[in-house]
Amino acid sequence: MLVHNVGRTVRKKKKKESYLDSWNLHDVFMEEDNREEDNREENNKEKIKKDEKKKRRKRKRKNKNRRLLKSAEEEEESSKKKKVVSKKKINKKAEKSQKENKKRQIKNKRNGTKGEDSLNKNNENKKKERFDIHALINNEDSFKNIKDIKCLIVYKRWNMNKSIDIFYSILKGLYDNKFWKPTEIQMKTLEEAISFKNDIVAISKTGTGKTLTFCLPILNNLVKKKLMEYAKKQKSPQKFRGLILVPTRELALQILNHFGYINKYINLYITTLIGGININKQKRIISKKPEIIICTPGRLRYFLELEEKINYIFEMKNIRYFACDEIDKMIETSFIKDISFISKHLYKSVGDKKRKFVQTFLISATLGLTVQLQNENLAKFLNVVTIRKENSTVINISDENAGNGSNSNCILPAGLTLNIAKCEKSKILQKLYYLLTLYFNNELTNNDDKKKVETNEEEKKEVNMNEKMQNEEDKEEDNIKKVIIFVNTIKRTRELFTVFRYLFFDQALESSLPKKHRSNIVLKNKVKFFSVHSQQKLKYRVQSIFNFSQSNCNSVLFCTDVLSRGIDLDKCDLIIQLNCPVNDVTFVHRSGRTARNFKTGKCICFVADDEVSKWANALKKIGLNFEEQKELEELKRIDDKDSTKIKRALLYCAQLVKMNRKMKERSCKLFFRKLAELADLEGECDFSSDSDDQYANKADEEIYKQMIHSKKMLYKILYED
Repeated sequence: MLVHNVGRTVRKKKKKESYLDSWNLHDVFMEEDNREEDNREENNKEKIKKDEKKKRRKRKRKNKNRRLLKSAEEEEESSKKKKVVSKKKINKKAEKSQKENKKRQIKNKRNGTKGEDSLNKNNENKKKERFDIHALINNEDSFKNIKDIKCLIVYKRWNMNKSIDIFYSILKGLYDNKFWKPTEIQMKTLEEAISFKNDIVAISKTGTGKTLTFCLPILNNLVKKKLMEYAKKQKSPQKFRGLILVPTRELALQILNHFGYINKYINLYITTLIGGININKQKRIISKKPEIIICTPGRLRYFLELEEKINYIFEMKNIRYFACDEIDKMIETSFIKDISFISKHLYKSVGDKKRKFVQTFLISATLGLTVQLQNENLAKFLNVVTIRKENSTVINISDENAGNGSNSNCILPAGLTLNIAKCEKSKILQKLYYLLTLYFNNELTNNDDKKKVETNEEEKKEVNMNEKMQNEEDKEEDNIKKVIIFVNTIKRTRELFTVFRYLFFDQALESSLPKKHRSNIVLKNKVKFFSVHSQQKLKYRVQSIFNFSQSNCNSVLFCTDVLSRGIDLDKCDLIIQLNCPVNDVTFVHRSGRTARNFKTGKCICFVADDEVSKWANALKKIGLNFEEQKELEELKRIDDKDSTKIKRALLYCAQLVKMNRKMKERSCKLFFRKLAELADLEGECDFSSDSDDQYANKADEEIYKQMIHSKKMLYKILYED
């Protein structure tokens, strides 16, 4: 019995242990299940949060799209309103012009010049008229019988007492644009080019009217040829007849403008083929069949080397007029290969028989210097471009004047005064600001240091005659208003442009800021600033040149040597060269942007301590002695107080430039962030949150406050006495 009981107890214990073991396992499984449920709940919560975030983002995007649509609708409505207003203005202007034209017709009936005014009216209304022989003949008849005495005097001067046959429509264009009389270089070349059709190599100073020495003969002779063709065949089809090569885009546009003066009543189709413009657009222009094309060598070679050839340009068999402006620049290594390729293609397409009939024009201001320096590329150029030995004239006015002993610096314009400003490199900006304030506050004039240049009696007569004709309508002021500052590098032009805009409180800088953070400081004597360099787009460059030339207030243009050649900037009074030019010839071209068309001008060269030897060598090659040049006495008068003021002001300007850079960098970041939001890239990229945006806005406000403070300090230092 005992044994049996003991067995029971043992069995009961085993059952209890097995029951306990099973109970412990059950607890473990229950705990694991609970954990899994907790994890599921957490995951569900995270999913819900993510879904909510996505919904918020979608709402934001929808709101943004709604705002954009509203803004677009508002802009459309405002544009419609503006169009309505502009139409009303146009109608008013049209009514005024009709009334004025009626009055003119009544006056012309009394004076007997009805035909002339009707032609003027047609040319004003029609923007682009095509060449029409019948219209040209009518123009010739009407302009020939003009009774205006001034116009008849101008006709006689340009025709040189009927020794040259220039069309009356060309003469009328010259009269309308105030070309009262031919210059010396024009007097010596026009008869040879028009009457005898000789090849011309013309070397003359800057600003003496070299552009018309080839523009006028090419247009006149081309129109004569078209009339002869019409007389024989009763047709004058459009052909590629004239090619003009130019080193820079700006110079090409200026030559096109000069053609516009004399082509006003002829309406021959003339165009440019230059870099910086869309190629498809230029192909469309070529399809209109221009008769004269003004090209830069690189762009013309590109069109000649196209796989799909444009026959109108590629087949140069009809070219009879070939001109190269600024030869001393064109013979550089960057141009000589393109010019040799173009000229070989031209003469090959024309053929050996008709090669004799191609009239060439080679124009330069400093070709004499390149000959003296024995440039090897000049020989290559003359081997490539053919000049007819029997029918050619070489005219070098600068050498003739040098032979007469008129000027030691004969290569520079007669009315130019050259001065030197010696200073330390660190003080150049201080002295430049001081000098500009003196000129713009009318404390100095252009006649203070006028150089008395010995000239020939003939040259004096020319100057006096031109001055009399111009002073009838335009009275020249002695005050300096327009200044061009030449610098060697693009980086330096940008720095000076920004610094001087802050120094003179340019309003364009204030308009870019929000209204809350504008200083609203305005100077009495406002100064406009412009900059031109090769890294700018062509459209911006041309616009800044036009605005500078058309401005009536004080204006400063910072530029590199892009504008040193051939560009005729209207009424430029002062040239400042802050650095010694890299090339010796560029000094002449820089200083030749003023004192043009027998006017007076001034050139100031800033000579730093480390550039004295460079300036001496550069002037020596031109024929000037560095030690004989006058120093500017005005810059010697700077007090210690003025210099310390300008130093402090420049420090504040440096702070403003730094802050402006920060703001630009932040605005770029915000712009890219908005683009990423619109492209649904916020989940992939790491962008700042709303709290970061608030912090950035606070930082921007602090920067704006600092900018206002520094501007006020600038004004106190410089302009509050």
